[in-house]
Amino acid sequence: MKKLLVLFIITMALLSVLSACAHSHEYGEWVVTKEATCTEDGMQERVCECEEIERAVIPKLPHAFGEWVVTKEPTCSAEGVEERVCACGEIENNNLSTLPHTSTDTGLCGVCENPLPPTEGLVYAKSSDGTYFEVTAYTGTDPHVIIASEYEGLPVKAIRYGAFSTFSGSGYLVKSVIIPESVTEIPAGLFTYCDQLEKVDIRGRIAEISESAFSYCVRLVSVTIPDSVTYVGAFAFNGCKSLESIVLPEGVTGIGSQAFDECRKLEKINIPSSVTEIGDFAFASCKGLTSIILPEGLTKIEMMTFRGCSSLETVVIPESATHIGEQAFSGCGALLEVVLPAGLVGLGEEAFSGCSSLTEIVIPDRLEVIPTYAFKNCHGLKSVQIGGGVTEIGTGAFQYCYQLASIEIPEGVTTIGGVAFGNTALTSVTLPDTVTSCAGNAFEWCSSMSFTTYAGCQYIGTAENPYHVLLCAIDESMTSTEIHEDTVVISSSAFGSCRALTDIVIPDSVEYIGNYAFSYSREAVSLTLGKGVKVIGDGAFEACQKLESLVIPDSVKVISGSAFRFCSELVSVDFGAGLVSIGDFAFDGCKKIKTLIFNDGLESIGREAFENCTSLEYVFIPKSVTRIQLWAFIGCTQLTIYCEAEALPEGWESYWEYCSGNISGTGFCTVYWGQARPTDSEN
Repeated sequence: MKKLLVLFIITMALLSVLSACAHSHEYGEWVVTKEATCTEDGMQERVCECEEIERAVIPKLPHAFGEWVVTKEPTCSAEGVEERVCACGEIENNNLSTLPHTSTDTGLCGVCENPLPPTEGLVYAKSSDGTYFEVTAYTGTDPHVIIASEYEGLPVKAIRYGAFSTFSGSGYLVKSVIIPESVTEIPAGLFTYCDQLEKVDIRGRIAEISESAFSYCVRLVSVTIPDSVTYVGAFAFNGCKSLESIVLPEGVTGIGSQAFDECRKLEKINIPSSVTEIGDFAFASCKGLTSIILPEGLTKIEMMTFRGCSSLETVVIPESATHIGEQAFSGCGALLEVVLPAGLVGLGEEAFSGCSSLTEIVIPDRLEVIPTYAFKNCHGLKSVQIGGGVTEIGTGAFQYCYQLASIEIPEGVTTIGGVAFGNTALTSVTLPDTVTSCAGNAFEWCSSMSFTTYAGCQYIGTAENPYHVLLCAIDESMTSTEIHEDTVVISSSAFGSCRALTDIVIPDSVEYIGNYAFSYSREAVSLTLGKGVKVIGDGAFEACQKLESLVIPDSVKVISGSAFRFCSELVSVDFGAGLVSIGDFAFDGCKKIKTLIFNDGLESIGREAFENCTSLEYVFIPKSVTRIQLWAFIGCTQLTIYCEAEALPEGWESYWEYCSGNISGTGFCTVYWGQARPTDSEN
């Protein structure tokens, strides 16, 4: 029975299996039974109508990261890190690349402070001998330029002119330049008009800052100059209006013309003791400069060296200086004190004009001439000590020195120019008896000054002779002169306004007749020159058109230029035995003179001295004449010249005898050599 039951069960099972193999499952939709996450798989299942269940794994989801967040900033020397986080807390990291270096004007990275590489955009060219490279252009965009010391295994030794041109390259944007040790020369005008350039570091062993190297770099503030430099060229920093200070190394021997002209903010500069030469205008218009010490060894301060340095208060001039040029310190209105060196022998015109803060000045004994306008407009000048070697005080030398109330003019002074002391506070002046020339307006507009007057004329005198110099006629209506018998000097233009003069009498005491003293006295018909006259000044009797005869006394040694020019009615001239020199144009336009006989002792006849003496027929020239200048007798078309010399003297210039259009048709006067002086009967 039991066996039958087992057999039945087995049979039924087989039938069931056979029945199942014949069934095809028909599953429904997948149903998620477990959601997948980013950390675990999910599950899903589906069921057949036979209740068969099929299950499947759902793969884990990808992480849902948020935005990247930088956790470590990258630099030029280290990578940075960024990360992002999933909701599940999973973190993903990423490395950030290093940054490029930050360029600066120091040559070091602005971040890591490590040395920067040479700047990209520099163009290099190999030298003709193939031994080095030179920079020929810059086409980059970095305003801070570092020039390589080596390129392709060879040194970089030079920078070609135009490499930083503001017209054809990128020079217009350059703010700083580092020039390496390998460079030995900077060409002239290299950075001219690089108006963005602020800083230059020259590390090369250059010998010279070349001409105009940095001229008109208007934003240039700082320049490092190497110890190898011995010369700063002309215009090197001209117009660098932002440059405030500069250090010149010991070893610099020269500073060229206008090297720092118009560096208006330059407040401080050292002049090394090695400097022996400073060019003209070198520091002109450096309006910020307050003090300067010039080194021993410097012998000359050139013209306009410090002109217009309006803030300059102190200057030390070395004892080695022997010359100060024209306008050297003109317009230095803040200058408080100047000590002129004892060895000074040359002072230029307007040397200290406009130094309105100066209160005193001592002129050293070796200086002979106080030149034109030397101290003009020194409004604060109260004390002037003139050295014993001075012989001439030039035109306007102390004009407009409003506070100058007294002056001692030493023995030895011979000449005082026009308005030399004009517009000062002088009350009286005593002249030395050495004065032989004093302009009539030497003391013009000195409202507190007292003068001596006599017969309508104003005088200034010596301690013993109050009439030594006749300054000017104050009676312009006078018709004849009455000059004091003690007068020695008639000043320039003394009678220039006396148009009614008919008779001019110069007393025997007079030795010097000043320039234009009687010029344009058109009504003067007679002239008597005293026996003491030595010098007749330029234009002294010019255009005295009614003078007919002239006797030059034996005392006269010099007839200066244009002395009797345009005396158109002058017929005869009797030259004295003492005459040595006749100046240029002295008798130009004296159209009625026919005969001229010069005495032995005459040495010189000036240029065009007898020009257009159209009636001149006879001239005798003694052998004492060693010099006749160009065209002495031009326009004397009827002239024959008789010379005592046997042949043309060496010192007579070519064309001395040229007269242009004479009757011989050659253009030259007829000249006879070896001729004897005519006797009085022959005259």
